[in-house]
Amino acid sequence: MKRNTKFQKFRISLFLLIPIAILLFTAVSLSSEILSSRDLVITFHKDERKVAEKILSQFSEIVESVNREVGFYPDSSFAALSILRSTTKDERRTDISGKVKLILCHNKKDFKEYILKFRNLPENSEAFAVSQKALIIIRNPRDMQINTDFFRVLTHEYNHILLHTIAADVNIPLWFDEGFAQYFAKQWDIRREFIFVRNGIIGNLLDLNVYNNRYPEFQDRVEIFYLQSYYTIKYLINRFSKEKFQDFLDALQTSKDFDRTFFDIFEISLYRFIVDARKSIKTHTILTIFYSGFGLLWTIIPILVLIAYVRKKMLGKKVEEIWDREEESDDNL
Repeated sequence: MKRNTKFQKFRISLFLLIPIAILLFTAVSLSSEILSSRDLVITFHKDERKVAEKILSQFSEIVESVNREVGFYPDSSFAALSILRSTTKDERRTDISGKVKLILCHNKKDFKEYILKFRNLPENSEAFAVSQKALIIIRNPRDMQINTDFFRVLTHEYNHILLHTIAADVNIPLWFDEGFAQYFAKQWDIRREFIFVRNGIIGNLLDLNVYNNRYPEFQDRVEIFYLQSYYTIKYLINRFSKEKFQDFLDALQTSKDFDRTFFDIFEISLYRFIVDARKSIKTHTILTIFYSGFGLLWTIIPILVLIAYVRKKMLGKKVEEIWDREEESDDNL
């Protein structure tokens, strides 16, 4: 009888837990809302509707601007991707039709749960893209670091999806992926330039050939990785021209080998190019210091001239006063 009683209590407890779980799931579902536009489907907490509407209104502008800048226009808009495997190689292809999906996290806890669910990312990540699903998961703007531009972060993540659409059958090096996303999101400012130049001066740089598939282990190295990745894409475009870079993107659409396609278009091995890019950082650092110092000098010169002029006027006035006193003294004699 005791066993039956215990079993019955267990059944009662289980019976009570099931509806509670259903109620919790329903509560979460009811707190979420969905908005949709031509290019985007956004899922958000009901309290974030104004933010979601603003994102929706600006996302189409982001898509048009980036597509024009990159020079690539998908045949159709984005959606969940079906992952197909080649019969000869273990490759993943991106088959796209529909819209980008965006999840706007309600709080820090929500975002952390998504990171644990999908993949390990560097600390302080503001968002991430699951390119094979045309999915962007982003922090709530109020949870982002101070002075973070929400829409540049969103553009960055869209750029990841766009690049993996272009190079659907290619294993893209991580540094290229991140550099591309930053460059076409215009994520560069004087603070980043200062940090980059400072690390260039002390030689605190990375060999990007090591980071084709992973981020650096430590957070301070992650920041350098991002900065150096951006610079390397910029160096590539400046060295060979934007038209050549677009030729490379065009070639990637039918390519299965990133390194080979890189050599065919730019006539230099990827490894050699990365070495050259790293060497050029020293020149970039010297020129930045020189021009910033030169600019500072030209800013200071007018101030020095003004100070000298004021001092000269004051000195001249004092001399005149002395002469006047001397003349008065002579007259008294």
